[in-house]
Parts: sequence; C-alpha cells; structure tokens
Amino acid sequence: MKLRSLCTALGISALTLTATAVPTFSQDVGNISGDVTFSCKVSAVDRNGSQAPATVAWIPQRKKYVYIINWKSEGFKQWTPQKRCEVVSGKFQKFQESGQLQYLATGVNNGSSVICAVQSQEELCNNNNQLFTLRSSSDSAQVLDRMGNILVGASSQPIVQSANNRKFLNMSSFLQQAPDMGLEK
Repeated sequence: MKLRSLCTALGISALTLTATAVPTFSQDVGNISGDVTFSCKVSAVDRNGSQAPATVAWIPQRKKYVYIINWKSEGFKQWTPQKRCEVVSGKFQKFQESGQLQYLATGVNNGSSVICAVQSQEELCNNNNQLFTLRSSSDSAQVLDRMGNILVGASSQPIVQSANNRKFLNMSSFLQQAPDMGLEK
C-alpha cells in the first residue's frame, strides 16, 4: 500500500513539474550579436554611386554585412567622415565585446545630443558609453528613428522604443532585421 502511495505521489509530482516547466530554446534570440564584428567600409550612398565611409556590422549567422551608419557629414571641424567612421566603428566593437551594446539610446552628454550604447533602458548616456555626438541641428530621436525605420524597411516589428522621453533601438532585433549591403566577407 505504501509503495502504491509513493508511486502515485511521484507520478503526480512529475506531472506537475512537466506541466509547469517553462520551455527554453537552444539559441537565445538576443545573442545574435555575440559574434558580430563592426568595421568601417566604403559604401555607395546614393543612386549616382557616390561613395562614403560607413560603419557596418558583419553578422556571421546571416553571412552578411549590414549598414549601421553612413558618414557623409562634414559638420565637425576636426572630424572627417572617414575619421568618424573609424573611431565610431571601434567604439561599436569595444561595446560589443564588453556586452554593453544591448541598445542604442538617445541622450545628452556635456550639453550635446548623443547616441550611446547601453545595457538597459535605465542607463543614461555619459562619457563612458557615448558612441557619437550629433550636430546641434540634429534631433537624436529622429536619428534613431531613421536608423530603425529606414534601414529595417518594411519590418512589422517595431524596434525603436520610448521611455522617459528617450528612444532606444534594440540592437539584437536591428541586426536580425537590417537589410544586407550585398558585400561578401
């Protein structure tokens, strides 16, 4: 009798554990950025084939490069588009390697509008996470919206989120959805 009760109790316990188990997946969707590398490459930026430096990401899972930023602005006196591309691409790579590149975020640092790399939506932009400064005439929220909307195109999943008057671009979603450049590694 005791054996039957014990078997019944174990069976009910196993059934309860099975029914309440949370499914897990072998690949975390958020980890697409794990092996991503960032660099500065020359890209065509208009219909005429005009070339400009661009920060790009190599996505090994997709075997494709995707655009992050085309650098055309000459609005920074000591920063040519090529120099900005090289420096900012290096920052993207550094933040990627440290695990800090979960979101691109809008913010203000030292009185200037900036785009920064943050791990959470509570984190503020500062000297340690700033990717680049925007021209004084640029609206950081519009810049992030353009990155999310134009580069991703007709995606049905919004990847730009708002919180506390700030905008955030989920980098994992962006890297999964951004159209490729047509370049091979």
